[in-house]
Amino acid sequence: MAVEFPGEAYEGASYAALPAKWASVSDRHLNQSEQYVIGQVAEAAIGPLADTVANAVSGPVVQGVEGGLGASGGDGGGTGFRIDPDAPDEHARMMHEHAGTVAGRARMFRSRIAGVAFA
Repeated sequence: MAVEFPGEAYEGASYAALPAKWASVSDRHLNQSEQYVIGQVAEAAIGPLADTVANAVSGPVVQGVEGGLGASGGDGGGTGFRIDPDAPDEHARMMHEHAGTVAGRARMFRSRIAGVAFA
């Protein structure tokens, strides 16, 4: 017996077994989507930080100070750049909160989809 689904046939599958299969596929897609969202959030947060650091080490103020001191900008050395030591901790806290939000939404989605009947 084949269970017909629009455009596909599931040979040898009982209709009762299909919801379990669909739930399994949904879990895989949910996990992939969750990983994608986490990656996008991390990438979105790191991009501005990288831009800020790049601008700080190559900006006109740094170049002006280098010129005034007679220093060369090509050696990569110097002592004029400082990162606020609390900023990485604050950023990590914010990212942790975002990850918790994403995980909570994934749990909510999983619980809601579990109640869907394919009858």
